[in-house]
Amino acid sequence: MDTRFACSVAAAILALALMTPATAQETEPDPTLPQASDAPLPEERPELPGDAEPSDDADQPVDGGEAEEEAPEDVPVPDERPEEDVDEDSDDADADAGTDADADAGEVEEEAVEEEIPEPLPPEPEDAAALRACRAELRGLGAEFTILDTIEPEGAEQAGCGVDTPFAVTRILPGIALEPETQMRCATALALAKWVRAEVLPAARALELGQLTTLNHGSTYVCRPRNNVEEADISEHALGNAIDIMSFTFESGEAITVSPKEGDGDASEAFQKAVGSGACLHFTTVLGPGSDAYHDDHLHLDIAERSSDYRLCQTP
Repeated sequence: MDTRFACSVAAAILALALMTPATAQETEPDPTLPQASDAPLPEERPELPGDAEPSDDADQPVDGGEAEEEAPEDVPVPDERPEEDVDEDSDDADADAGTDADADAGEVEEEAVEEEIPEPLPPEPEDAAALRACRAELRGLGAEFTILDTIEPEGAEQAGCGVDTPFAVTRILPGIALEPETQMRCATALALAKWVRAEVLPAARALELGQLTTLNHGSTYVCRPRNNVEEADISEHALGNAIDIMSFTFESGEAITVSPKEGDGDASEAFQKAVGSGACLHFTTVLGPGSDAYHDDHLHLDIAERSSDYRLCQTP
């Protein structure tokens, strides 16, 4: 009995000895795994914005009412105005501003209209070569003329007037007389001849009144201010640059007189419109009925030179 007990005890001790290394090995921590001591300790609660350190303003009162009570009492308070008074003043100010703006706009518009028409450039002496070329071209068109002596201004009251080489044209084209006598520059006569050939004759043929026989004018060279208005600038007539056409006479004996014809609706109105509009292709200034009261009875045609080759065409 004792022997068996002893053997059992020995067997138990041997088994225990054999199991101890394995158990120790199984319980030894794995260096590749995180250890319990390395894991972060959980915080009691997350940090909130209110947990920030108090600023220098922490001593200031938080309650809005207390802050208002501590505000200085001597701060001026703006005076209150009735709402209707402000509106009335605003309306008055807007009305005044609108009136001033309208007045300013009117002044700007008037100034713009005045600036739209460049003033004629000062006349230059006749170039001999240009004069010869003009005379040859005028003859080639069939005009008949004579060359007069230079027109010299007489006295201070005629300063700026005169024509170096005035032409007295009796026929502007073959078979078409120019009456009465004329005194004008060759360039003016040449522009007139080209206008009659290119614009007046085709329009005249549409009237079935026969051949155009006479071109009647009111004036060519005259030493005077514009529109005979004292203190006005010198007229282009005073330089030999202008002619005023009063009427057109035909082979049938009938004449078409330049006059206000707006709304007549007849052939003479169509003729006047056609020749007036066509004149803008040959002259730099065309004024007639409807442009102003000074030109209700004639077509004013001139060759005034302006900057940028500007043309003033106010045709009937």
